[in-house]
Amino acid sequence: ASLLPWPRSRSLDELLARLPCVGAADEIVHELSRAKAVVVGGPAGCGKSTVVPQALLDATLRRHQPHGGGGARLVLVACPSLGAAKAGAAHAAALRGEPVGESVGWRHMFEGEMPRAPAA
Repeated sequence: ASLLPWPRSRSLDELLARLPCVGAADEIVHELSRAKAVVVGGPAGCGKSTVVPQALLDATLRRHQPHGGGGARLVLVACPSLGAAKAGAAHAAALRGEPVGESVGWRHMFEGEMPRAPAA
């Protein structure tokens, strides 16, 4: 079974399984259900900018879809630079098997490419 619910290659699942944040994603989702914000820290490449936001988005969708829960869902990730914002968005979109601008976007200062259709 896949670690995350969208279709990906087996090699990508094997790569994701080694990221430390995959094991912590459920705990982070739970903590965010009890608090208004959660700060996630970790070394570069642990999955905090790609795996965690997608786990949060998927948890929100699972919670609201069965009830027809209205409105768009957005997960925001703070990045230190334009390059980090673009790279993080590209990586997150690739994990979902879609281009940047579909459900994953980025914004830095006055530049950006917002998602056409935020997850509903």
